[in-house]
Amino acid sequence: MSFLHGEYFWYLIITWALVGIFLYRQRKHFETFIRRYWNHRFSIGRFLSFFPYWLAFLFMFLGVLDLREQPKSMQGQIPEQKTIILLDTSASMLVEDVRPNRLKKAIWLTKHFVKHAPGHQVSIMVFSDMVKKLVPFTGDMDLIMGRLSSLEELDIKAAGSNLSMALMESLQYFKTSAGTNEKVQGNLLVITDAEENADQMDLNIPDTISVAMVGVGTLKGGPIPLRDKNGYFSGNKKFAGEVVISKLDEDQMKSFSSKIKSFKYWIATSYSLPTDDILSFFSQAHQQRNFLGTVVVREVKSHYLVLIGLAFFLLAIFLRYFKSYVPLACLLFGCYVSQMMAQEPEPVDPLKKQYEEKIKDLEGKIKTLEAHPSEKLKLAEYYLRAGDAAKSLMLLDENLDENKVDDLLEHPDAFTNKGTALIKQKK
Repeated sequence: MSFLHGEYFWYLIITWALVGIFLYRQRKHFETFIRRYWNHRFSIGRFLSFFPYWLAFLFMFLGVLDLREQPKSMQGQIPEQKTIILLDTSASMLVEDVRPNRLKKAIWLTKHFVKHAPGHQVSIMVFSDMVKKLVPFTGDMDLIMGRLSSLEELDIKAAGSNLSMALMESLQYFKTSAGTNEKVQGNLLVITDAEENADQMDLNIPDTISVAMVGVGTLKGGPIPLRDKNGYFSGNKKFAGEVVISKLDEDQMKSFSSKIKSFKYWIATSYSLPTDDILSFFSQAHQQRNFLGTVVVREVKSHYLVLIGLAFFLLAIFLRYFKSYVPLACLLFGCYVSQMMAQEPEPVDPLKKQYEEKIKDLEGKIKTLEAHPSEKLKLAEYYLRAGDAAKSLMLLDENLDENKVDDLLEHPDAFTNKGTALIKQKK
């Protein structure tokens, strides 16, 4: 074993020695003062407590040097998951055919993905008629969330969309982040309405890049609302005097499956978040293309030094205050024993025990599908009498229909029990 920052060893030893000498001199000066003016001598325990206290400082100081085992080389799979999120910020993303609009929905989807993607180095890029890197590859979630929140106030009234160009330009960031001998690989998550306002480019996406596309919007589409900086509506976007209707282009999304080997798409509605499916898709593709590499491991051992220092520190406290701890420990132990002797066993309610036995019998019948509907209602009553109003209410809801007159006439007690259970549940 060796210290990772061993070059500072002697500096720490000298500092520790100087601190010890200073503390010892101050301690002797204080004891001399007390003995001279108060005629009081400190106990042997207080004198001995200084040495473990000083040793505690030593091991705490050594822990800072980061003690590690000798390096070990091992072959293993190197799990590098780098994910670029391409976020569409064209004017069509202002359409409100999903709540609250396509852009805010896309931002929420991005935030949800980032929160549930540990182990991914994430980069955020936005595109319309041009591509801009918003966040470089990072695992800093606070940075990503802050940059994404700033997009909600983005003024994008006149921006078009060039999806093909954005896909090709994003590949350059994978190449610059990889080393010279490393294979370019990663994940590309595109959140867009798939509208293409420019001529399509020839796509050449490597097989080592997985592309997931999330379509935001509806096939019916909607107009593009124009709002001022305070959010007030000022009309819909028009072209040649006609209101522009923007629709989710699912055919465009399907066309990418023939151009990209590792490709999959989803359509997000107002209430759907396909994060888990996307992560599963990325994970499967990543496992298939993992490559072997050499990993150098040095196991950390510095925490043992800190634990030894803590043990010496506790020993110093014990030696210094030994006389005070003995009567205090005896007092606490005596209070605990007297409290235990004064406690009376909790009385057993015979009725509650009886209900629990009946509940057990009826639950067994229900599990074997032998219970009559009236027995299920009886079980709900026993639940209620045993104090479990939640289970009682659940069983009554399953077996009673308030809209059926026959149920009301045949089981009036069950409806009374349901009312009681609702009251106990504060409903």
